[in-house]
Amino acid sequence: MWRLLSVSQYIKEKKIDYAKMLLRTTNLSVSEIAQRLGYINLSHFTASFKQITNMTPVNYRKKY
Repeated sequence: MWRLLSVSQYIKEKKIDYAKMLLRTTNLSVSEIAQRLGYINLSHFTASFKQITNMTPVNYRKKY
């Protein structure tokens, strides 16, 4: 089923997809990943990540 996304929501989801890949395949810290994705505030990155994945970046890394 298709869902309509705003451009900003699409970009956010693509950034989180990239963050998920980095969490699974690198030893970069969560703050380094957030910076690479253009997030200035780590808590904003964490909130965005949790909104899309229903888990924090740290919990995602532990699980995968």
